[in-house]
Amino acid sequence: MRPTIKMLLAAMLTATPGLASAQAANRAAWLINVGVTRLAMVDKAEVTLAGQRLASAGVKSDPQWVPSLNVTRFVKFDLGLNLSTGLPPTIKYRGAGVLATAGPLLDVRYAAPAVTLVWSPLRARVITPYVGAGVTYMHVVATRDRGMADATVDDDVAPVLQAGLSLFPHHRWGVFADVKKAYVRTVARGTVAGYPSSTRLQMDPTVLQAGVALRL
Repeated sequence: MRPTIKMLLAAMLTATPGLASAQAANRAAWLINVGVTRLAMVDKAEVTLAGQRLASAGVKSDPQWVPSLNVTRFVKFDLGLNLSTGLPPTIKYRGAGVLATAGPLLDVRYAAPAVTLVWSPLRARVITPYVGAGVTYMHVVATRDRGMADATVDDDVAPVLQAGLSLFPHHRWGVFADVKKAYVRTVARGTVAGYPSSTRLQMDPTVLQAGVALRL
């Protein structure tokens, strides 16, 4: 085969979108995801007031929305270490059940970065699903007293599961959707109506993310 024909065939193969995407994925060691995150808590609680458990007392909160960033460093073709973080959201807890009349109880601002090991066996494809597992560290940045005074909230280290899907119509740029489930438990302490109170919070947030993906 003549050299000119070989060069033309090579150029045609390189221009094929699927092959170009595969080549870019093979070379890319980093994956950067920038987007928006929605966090929703389970809001299960065991409330103790003046040493007595209030069986029908609970808490409620609304979902939070924050900008977020995921960075993955691939250590092998199909395995990567993922760091997920975002601007610290604020949970506004209010009373539920017999505490409903108490109204707002406590605002908690927290950071919860997560580190996961991600498996992406189809990373060279246009559509690339992945799964992961790791840990998250929930660190309380600040609290604001409402119905609960002199409040403190414990930090927690918890397991997290992850799954997602990326779509790369371009060999570098794409979009992604990601879901994580963390199993965060903490304790809030303070006083309510002048009585000492302790609340065991089962936060267990479901974290939904979507945005733009970039291979580097």
